[in-house]
Amino acid sequence: MNRRAIYIAVALFLPAILSGCDDNTQEANKANNMAHAGHKEDEGEKHQEQKGQGEEHENEANNVTLTSKQIELAQIETSLVARGDVQVPLDLTGEVVLNRHRLALIVPRVSGYVARIEKTIGSAVKTGDTLALVESRELAEMKNAFLGAREKAPLALSRMRREEQLWKRKVSSEQDYQDARQEYLQANVELLTAEQSLLSVGIDLKAAAADSSGRYQIVTPISGVIIDWDIVQGQVVGSDTSVYTVADLSRPWIIATVNIKDIGRVRPGQQAIVRTRKSGVVLTGTVDWVADIVDEKTRTQQIRIEVEDTAGRLKPGMFVTASVFAETKPDVLVIPVSAVLRQKQNTIVFVDAGGGKFDRREIRTGLRDAKLIEVTDGLVEGDSVVTSGSFTLKSELEKSGFEAGHGH
Repeated sequence: MNRRAIYIAVALFLPAILSGCDDNTQEANKANNMAHAGHKEDEGEKHQEQKGQGEEHENEANNVTLTSKQIELAQIETSLVARGDVQVPLDLTGEVVLNRHRLALIVPRVSGYVARIEKTIGSAVKTGDTLALVESRELAEMKNAFLGAREKAPLALSRMRREEQLWKRKVSSEQDYQDARQEYLQANVELLTAEQSLLSVGIDLKAAAADSSGRYQIVTPISGVIIDWDIVQGQVVGSDTSVYTVADLSRPWIIATVNIKDIGRVRPGQQAIVRTRKSGVVLTGTVDWVADIVDEKTRTQQIRIEVEDTAGRLKPGMFVTASVFAETKPDVLVIPVSAVLRQKQNTIVFVDAGGGKFDRREIRTGLRDAKLIEVTDGLVEGDSVVTSGSFTLKSELEKSGFEAGHGH
């Protein structure tokens, strides 16, 4: 075959060869595209499956189921969401101070030297507890005067009666009787004076008759805590300087200031909530005094709130926020304050769904007073919220959430 014949053959068959290659390439691309589409479909189904599992898990993480025995042990109590009135708070700034009605500056009633120290600063004491023991010459002299007068008075009475009988029988003169009578009256005055001297320094007369020594116990007239002292062993103390300060810190005062524009809204007897700025401790109290004058410089008026704080969480000198309930917002959706919990950044409650199931519900709140809090979103009237035992539910919820996350 010559060269020309070869060129003609290539020209005739080349298009057919190229066409076959294109068909194969298209088939391969089509197969690849179908495989890729199938893979994406599988991934989509898998993703949907995982998403469904996640939503199911999330729903499970928002509720807790307890047995009847667990509910009993957790002491679960509930309350219905209802409409009611919430008192509108007036927020004020205040300072914790000592309650002067529950404060005692203790001054020895007799002079002497300190023989023993029984209690020091920071000690908790009860009414009548001995704080220190003093040896007092002054007290010893007072006791001796009492004992002498107590013996002298009956002798003087006996002599007066005898002289009276002798005078009536004309055996002795009237002057002798009058002298005996005067001696008796004087003895009575001396006895009464000695008794009053001992009673004025807190000494029991029977105890004085049994013990004529000069030992004197410095005792506390109130229960509380020793917050200051100025006494050491061997020191000479007198009746002119306090040596102990005892304070009952269970009912401190909050001194708050009210702006002149709000003065008419505050009056004695109103309820208040006191919050510490750092720890967030919430305590309830009552306004028991409103100042009669306005500070000319600050244009504010002082009020006093007495708070019950048996746990001693408020310290004198601490700054607090005091919310005085001066007005009322009527007919709003309310729940007890005890139903509300904080979980991270969320405000939550647990709703009793029946059958031992309790749903975690995020809510939004508005005004609150000492007992009730307004609910603006997340609950409807008639819902049953947990008011006692909710911390147990919260713990169980967080525990199950942790275990589920760890298993995943």
